[in-house]
Amino acid sequence: MNRIYFAGLLILFSFSGRGQLAAENILKAGVWKGAVEISPGRNFAIALEKLSNKEGYRYFFHSIDQNSYNFAIRKVEQEGDSLRLRIGSINADMVLTVNDTVAVGFFIQRSMRFSLVLKKSDQVLNKPPRPQEPIYPLPYVEEEVTIENKKEGILLAGTITYPRKAKNRTAILLIPGSGPSDRDQSIFGHKNFLVLADQLTRSGYVVLRVDDRGTGYSTGNYETATIKDFAVDAQICLYYLQNRKEVNPSRIGVLGHSLGADIAQYLAANSPNLNFVILMAGSGETLSQTILRQTEAIYQQKGASPEAIALNSEILQTVFSSIQETSGREAAAGKLTNALVPLNEKLKAIGEEQQALIETKYPITARSFSNLLSDAMRFDLFYDPKTSISKIRQPVLILQGEKDIQVLPDNADAILQALPAQKPAATRLVKYPSLNHLFQTCTTCTVTEYQELEETIAPVVVADIINWIKLIHK
Repeated sequence: MNRIYFAGLLILFSFSGRGQLAAENILKAGVWKGAVEISPGRNFAIALEKLSNKEGYRYFFHSIDQNSYNFAIRKVEQEGDSLRLRIGSINADMVLTVNDTVAVGFFIQRSMRFSLVLKKSDQVLNKPPRPQEPIYPLPYVEEEVTIENKKEGILLAGTITYPRKAKNRTAILLIPGSGPSDRDQSIFGHKNFLVLADQLTRSGYVVLRVDDRGTGYSTGNYETATIKDFAVDAQICLYYLQNRKEVNPSRIGVLGHSLGADIAQYLAANSPNLNFVILMAGSGETLSQTILRQTEAIYQQKGASPEAIALNSEILQTVFSSIQETSGREAAAGKLTNALVPLNEKLKAIGEEQQALIETKYPITARSFSNLLSDAMRFDLFYDPKTSISKIRQPVLILQGEKDIQVLPDNADAILQALPAQKPAATRLVKYPSLNHLFQTCTTCTVTEYQELEETIAPVVVADIINWIKLIHK
């Protein structure tokens, strides 16, 4: 699920964040380059960076071979000449013995331990340009916070940003999309929520963003949580904002992106104290429908044959039917095992080239879809967001990129139509002809292009959000 692993297959896209201020320690400021020894003779290039300015020290982990940079290190512990650095966004630690120019130790992830050697380097890291990301020092306050979900014993770690000497300001909670996401919604080499929070805070708003439960520096279990559970976490974050002296408790809104918009819809339908709702690339259909239509669009764009695309859809529909018609993971897996037998014959017949284009390798088994068979996914796959949308009474801003191939653009129309007939006058639907799912100005508009683009979010989108919030608070 979009994480970096140093064993088995290396997943290109992962999550990152922003470091917190830290005290001086034995590690000298600058870049420390080296490699993780994955297996004898097989190394993986990485770097550790310690930055200093008048505000203090910040630490980042870089996965050079994956061209993925700026993974926040928010926890650094020192004992003698040893350091332990926690990289929460990828659930990893570095344990190092440090001298002036060399750091030796281990990279630890998911109980796996790999040898690690880093050397102080004068070389500049060749990071991909991300001109919209903020540069320190910031013209506003950035504060690390922990918010407790007492009922489930979960601690949500996040960042709140607000103008200096702020009081009685409008506040916005950001809710990221699907997959375990950090507070910056870091994906495909971009930090969407970091950029969005920066721009909103510079415009005078209080912004809260948190790591998903079980992700980054938050505790809990992501895999067992449903849209309803994430909405509860979001509600607790709203309560937190209501009690901040910087915030006007009657002017708190929520912004959700992709599946985060579905969570925002559920939250808004059940939170009368919420002042406004912003939905970016939200769904007006079930997640199972979105997956079917998304894969058809993506694989058509990749050049898969009509037969291969149709087969992929048939496989997915069989998976969804097996889940709907049974109760529990084991029963669904058993039914699916039998149903996949004839489909495997069809999969074999289309050949390896077409299999690769639809990202499905022969033979497929029920285990191939284990991530969909959990009780949490059972709810999310078939939850109809229109049941929540029809109950939303707050003003809603619906934003949609017309080049989105992950949540198809007609979902925005479905959301608008599902809202109550007597909706607030400020409710708006804005479509952008040249923007993709991440609201970047795209050329090929493929998923693989996301990382290649320098733009993290089109400035017009941020401007429209800010102007709309001003409109509803005239």
